[in-house]
Order: sequence, then structure tokens, then C-alpha cells
Amino acid sequence: VTSEHGQSVHDAVETVAMEQKLTSYRIYLASSKALLDLHTDIDTRYNLVETLLRREKLYQECLHSILDVYAEPLRKFSSLSAADHRVLFCSLEPILSFSTTLCLKINDAIQTWDPGTTRIGNLFSKQFWHHYDEYYLRYPTIRSLLKEKYTTDEEFTEFCRMRHGAAHHSLESLLLLPVSVPKYLKK
Repeated sequence: VTSEHGQSVHDAVETVAMEQKLTSYRIYLASSKALLDLHTDIDTRYNLVETLLRREKLYQECLHSILDVYAEPLRKFSSLSAADHRVLFCSLEPILSFSTTLCLKINDAIQTWDPGTTRIGNLFSKQFWHHYDEYYLRYPTIRSLLKEKYTTDEEFTEFCRMRHGAAHHSLESLLLLPVSVPKYLKK
């Protein structure tokens, strides 16, 4: 359906429906097959959920870069003990797993979007937040170990400096990400 510049979707569809003598019809978005609510022309919740999915995917990419660019290579790094590696990285894997699951579930919700019945609040369970709380409690130890490694281990410091370019972020800033998840989202 094409329309004049500035004409609403509702008006354009109404015109076609009258020309074709249609008494009832539904409009689906081509990109997601979501049903379009013609009374508002825009489903604000749908747009918010799409934005949430985009942001969660970016967050997930950053979590992956922590593991791919820093954690995996550091596993083989001689100056970082297995215990220190666990302190820095082990609590990220459950968060990444939940982020991956969340992206899949949000994407499923978008693909089957119904403005009247689709809800996503149940995706943010107590179990989801438990992993963030756990990471938050461990973060002072992570930060302390990082500070110690940066001040006493030149090999570690040089390794992180070289990896910074590949990750587009420092190890410090990436490890801070799960802590910076706004607390107000949990209430």
C-alpha cells in the first residue's frame, strides 16, 4: 500500500479497504509479521521491546568479547593462575547464558507479537537477577585482583593493553558492565 506523504497508515489502509470493498482486514509488519494496531498506527510497547532486544544484543556482544578476547587467551597465560582466572571470569558465564536466552525469548515475542496479549515481564525472573546480585557481590574482589595484577604484573598489563584494541574496551570497563545494570530495573 502506498500513500501520500504525511498520510497515516490507518488512512491509507482505509482508502484501499473502501476501494476493494473490504469489511474486515488485518495489517502485519513485513519485517516481523507482527499485527499492526491501526488505531494507534504505532505500537509503542513493540518499539520498546525491539529497542530492548537491540540493546541486549549489544550487551551480549560485549560479554562475548570479555570471554573471547580476554578470558580464553588468559586461560593459557602463564602469569595468571587458574584461581585468579576463576575470580575474574567464572561468574560471567551464567550472565552471558541468561543474556543469550533472553535475546532468544524477546525475539520470539517480537516474531509472534500481539499488542493485546504479548507480555515480556515474566522473562526477568528472580533467577535472572540472582546472577547479577552474585556478580555484584563478587565485583570488589574482581576489581581488587585487577588492580593488583595491573600494578604487579607487567606481562598481564601489556597483554590487556594489546587486547584493548580488539575488544574496543578495556578489561576493566567490560568487567564493570554487569555491575552497571540499573538496580531500578529489578523493582
